[in-house]
Amino acid sequence: MAYQVTISRRVKRYLRKLKDQRLQTLIVDAIYKEIAEDPEVGVPKVGDLSGYRVYTLHYVRVEYRIAYIVRTDEMVSIVMIGTHENFYQQLKHLQ
Repeated sequence: MAYQVTISRRVKRYLRKLKDQRLQTLIVDAIYKEIAEDPEVGVPKVGDLSGYRVYTLHYVRVEYRIAYIVRTDEMVSIVMIGTHENFYQQLKHLQ
């Protein structure tokens, strides 16, 4: 059973601004085929970021991260997407 996915405005804007269609497709596939199918696939964060899970994907030698929260038994909220650089500092500012 796939979880229902909600995507934040920040993530929608990030995806719209991506010029590389292949990267955009990889991210969308990761959200709907990996995370929505099994939310446990991401690494659970601890400390300040407890409650978040982060899924990592590699594309052209760059590491991209997808931060999300498992809200209920059927819903996952995608909170942020970005490269590894400054990712966690930006995620802390969202709280």
